[in-house]
Amino acid sequence: MSEEQRVVIIDTQTQTVNLEIVPTGIKFADHVSWNFDDTQIALLNSQGILSIWNTSNSVQTLELNSQNAELSASTIFDQGLSYYGALGWHPSENQLALYDVTHATLEIWDMSQQAILSTFPSPNGPITNILWSEQGLITYGRHGPIEVWDITTGNLIDTISIASDERISHVEWNPNQPELFYVVTEIGNPNVAFQDVIHTVRID
Repeated sequence: MSEEQRVVIIDTQTQTVNLEIVPTGIKFADHVSWNFDDTQIALLNSQGILSIWNTSNSVQTLELNSQNAELSASTIFDQGLSYYGALGWHPSENQLALYDVTHATLEIWDMSQQAILSTFPSPNGPITNILWSEQGLITYGRHGPIEVWDITTGNLIDTISIASDERISHVEWNPNQPELFYVVTEIGNPNVAFQDVIHTVRID
C-alpha cells in the first residue's frame, strides 16, 4: 500500500503502472496476494477486513467483516465477530484459505462461488502466515509452531516446533521437491545480535 492507500501493480519490464486499486475503508493492508491465474487480488488489513478485487478492471467483488472498520479490536473479539489474520491462495485452484483469529479456525473458501467449503479448528495459533502448495497447507506464526495440513480431511500432517529462542522469519516450499520445505529462523536478540538458521523439513 502506498501513502495514499493505493495498491499499484507495476510491469517491471516497462516500469509502467498496469493496475491501480483504491480501496475504501481498507487501511494499512498487511497482506496482498494474487490468485493462481492472476485474475483476482486479495487485500487483508490490520482490522481483519478482507477484500477481493478483479484485476482486469479494479472492481471489488467481495468484502468480509466490513463492520470491523468502526470497532476496536477488543469489541470485535467480545462480540465474537470474525477477524481474519492471514490468507493464502491455492496454487492451481480458485480457493482461498483464511485464518479466523476470533474463533481460532481455518476457513477454506471457493472464491468462484464466494462460499466456505470447509472449516476446521486450529488451536495452536496465532497464525500470521499461510503458505499453500499441491503437497499441503502450511500455517505458522512468528514463534511457531509450523503446522502442515491435509485440506481434504482437515487433519494435521505434521507439527514442527521451534526452540524458545528462535523466531520464524520465512517459510518456503521447494518448487522441485514438493515434499520439502525450508524454514528460516532467527536466533538471539534482534536488538543486540542474532543469526539466521535454515532448516530443511521433509513431509512423509
